[in-house]
This record gives sequence, C-alpha cells and structure tokens, in this order.
Amino acid sequence: MESQENLFDAGMLLYEDSQYSEAIDFFKPAADAGHLLAAEKLANCYNRSGSVELAIPYWEICRKANNHSANTNYAGYLKELPGSQDLAMQLWRDAADAGIPQAAFNLGVWLKNLGQVEEGKVLLQKSGELGYTDGYFVLAGIYYRAQEWDAMKEALKPLIALADPRAQQILAAYQETIDRPQTSHITRPRQYGNVFRGEDPTNTGISSV
Repeated sequence: MESQENLFDAGMLLYEDSQYSEAIDFFKPAADAGHLLAAEKLANCYNRSGSVELAIPYWEICRKANNHSANTNYAGYLKELPGSQDLAMQLWRDAADAGIPQAAFNLGVWLKNLGQVEEGKVLLQKSGELGYTDGYFVLAGIYYRAQEWDAMKEALKPLIALADPRAQQILAAYQETIDRPQTSHITRPRQYGNVFRGEDPTNTGISSV
C-alpha cells in the first residue's frame, strides 16, 4: 500500500497539470487516511470538476483544522447558500487575517457590494499588499468611479511598477475623462464597458486559492 505522502505527491503532479478528475484517485485515499493537504486538494478537485457536493465533507475537515486556504475556497461556495453568508464572511475574515490574499480580496469586493465601501477598500489594499494585484486594480476602479483621482493614482502605483497593462487602461480612461469638454460642472467618468472591455472590476467574481 502506498504511503499517504506518495499518494499526495502523485496527485499533485496531475493537479498541477489541471487533471483534476485523475488526481482524485490519488488524493482521496490519502485524505481519507488523514492527510490534511490531500483533503484540501481533493475538495478543489471535486469543485473544479463539477462535483461540488463531494467537496463539502473535505472542506469541513479543513475548516475544523483551520486550513485558511481551503476555507477561502469553501467560503466562495457558502456565500451562495441561503443562511450560510455569515459563516462565509467569517471564514474569509479569518483567512484574510491569516494572510491569504484571495480571502482579503473576496471579502473586500463583497463588502463593497454590500455598501461597506470603506472596509472593502481596506481589504482590497491588503490583498494587493499580500501580492494579489487584482486588489489594487479593483481598488483603483472604485476610486475611478468616485472620481477620486489622487487616490486612484496612488492605488495604481504598484501596477505601474509591475508594468501591468490594466494600469494604463485606467489612466487612459482618466485622461479622456478630464480632457473631455465639460457641458456642466460635473464630469462623468468614461463608462467601464469601454475601458475594461465589458468587465467592471468592482463587480468581479470570486477568487480561489
């Protein structure tokens, strides 16, 4: 009988090649024998291969073990279940506190969409500082829509330093907005559908680990 670690390593080779259905055959026996990382990866495999209901028991194993990266993905599922939003929010909050950037990002976007914009901005900034650059992009988008230009430029600085093309998209839209002849005392920002090719970065989807 193969050891848990050997099964896990074999599963990871397939997992890293996005062969999730095939990786299940290796992760499941390891997870069932108590290998916690295998349980996390197995839950991801079930989720990504369309069998999310089979992921739940393994996400629960990870939750009880305080596996914050697994909890980040579990919260993305729970968020859509009536009556489970409080748990989803708590899992993301705990994971963000533990340094999981995707959790900070997801919670930041969610809070922004709930109208808790200031707390959302703090979390988006944190996700960027933890290395998840989408946080800076969405944060800049919030400031862009609010026409808070100095704050927008500050949020874009890390993206500019990385030569991220999204920074130039926002800056080009900003320049067009301020150059446009004003017909009233209010200048409306250029619409996101044109700037971001139909994607509003402040209404982005869930990010997984």
